[in-house]
Amino acid sequence: MVLYRFGMRGEPMYVSDIPSIPFDSVESVPSFHIFSSSVLSFDEEDEAVKEAGRMAEDAAFRWIQDKRYTLRLFASSVLFLLVYLFLSVAVPDPVPVVDEILFSVLAAAVCWILLSRADRSSALMRSRLELLQSAIEHPHPVISDDMGRLEELYASLYEHKLLELAEMIVSDALPLADIEDREWFRSFFPVYRAYVEKNFPHFIKEYGRMSSRAGREKAGEKELCRLRKHLVHLAAGGFDLVSYAFFMILSSSAAE
Repeated sequence: MVLYRFGMRGEPMYVSDIPSIPFDSVESVPSFHIFSSSVLSFDEEDEAVKEAGRMAEDAAFRWIQDKRYTLRLFASSVLFLLVYLFLSVAVPDPVPVVDEILFSVLAAAVCWILLSRADRSSALMRSRLELLQSAIEHPHPVISDDMGRLEELYASLYEHKLLELAEMIVSDALPLADIEDREWFRSFFPVYRAYVEKNFPHFIKEYGRMSSRAGREKAGEKELCRLRKHLVHLAAGGFDLVSYAFFMILSSSAAE
């Protein structure tokens, strides 16, 4: 397991492979490494450990929910039918069907919620989660110079005005990522992309539109102007243009 701690502007950014861990194959305590650009203070490392613990618990809960989805669906469906048949036969009703369906749906929903809560405290989930937590509580810090260079690159993008940054994106003039350890980057980028897909899915959509270099080279000034306006419009609506530009730079580096 690995956690990358980026010291971005404001709150640190945590990128990890923990959400995608195949819990079915977790049978022993894995190793856990925290990558950062510099030595972390006690509080910074403690915060990173807590964040990793939250990720592990969320991932374990999603895993057990998926694993026992069929069982919950079957139990809730059977209860729905039993309640519906009981009310249809045993309880006289001036408005047929409506009350039976209402109470049957309510019973099935309660069953689903109770089974979900039971899954969260199940021995199966807890046993796998405890293995991860044992590793997370004993992290191996790793200092990465490349992470420091990426943090500097991210900070440098804030030096550009909105229109200037939009122009750099559409004209393919973004700076290059200075990566020395390509092996490290090859292991980091898939984890980072999965983080983006989960937290910024709109980045992926826009990247598909903007990443075709050949298409932009063939585009006329009118089309480039339209793309610039499109990005500025997105940014005005809350689209994080700096983080998107950073994602484009790393994606280009991964494609090399």
